[in-house]
Amino acid sequence: MSAIAAAQAKDMSPRVAALLPPGTPVTGPFTINRLNWWREREPVAPADRRPEVFSDGDDSVGTGQKAKVVASTLFWGDENAAKTGPKNICDDPGKREKYKRRKRGFWGGWDSLAGQLEAAIQPRSRWWYVYSFLVLTPDGLQVFYAPSAVMPPSGIEDEGVEAGWHCPRSQLAWIRHQKKAELFEFGFADGSWATLNLPDHEAFTTQVSGILPVGATRP
Repeated sequence: MSAIAAAQAKDMSPRVAALLPPGTPVTGPFTINRLNWWREREPVAPADRRPEVFSDGDDSVGTGQKAKVVASTLFWGDENAAKTGPKNICDDPGKREKYKRRKRGFWGGWDSLAGQLEAAIQPRSRWWYVYSFLVLTPDGLQVFYAPSAVMPPSGIEDEGVEAGWHCPRSQLAWIRHQKKAELFEFGFADGSWATLNLPDHEAFTTQVSGILPVGATRP
């Protein structure tokens, strides 16, 4: 998976650069894989929180919306979970310390920075799959998207990129490595945190400094 992610990142680099101000120093892009919702308890964002991407493109790819819904439900949980409301989230300040001590990969509400990031990496689209990529610059943390006409793991389409969620770099308080090599927690200044699956974890740990090691206490 890391080799596929590295190839995707290589394809994405010039697309990301084209959307940023000329000369912007870029760390990444890094492919973000969805977590195993039944094992790693990724919160499923309500549909009205999830961005609509590549909505103006050709929707003739794949084998139909019904098949896509079935596949997305099997692989990532109910991606159409607008009607049932938020799942697996907690933003009760009284429980934050408890979550810190336990193996909880997410804490915060959907309006928190971690919640916004979680929703951003669960985009809605007419494409079979949309890959999310994480980019760090001196000024910010940002998500970018690229479409794919087939189910993962796969390459991305030859063309297509959209810029998504962004937060100031000053709001990223810490990054913590989990025991599973590709999992990293991103903690924010508002006290929230979210877990991302970065399959090219070796590149991430090489290029990003200050990552808290496995077993370190969450701030």
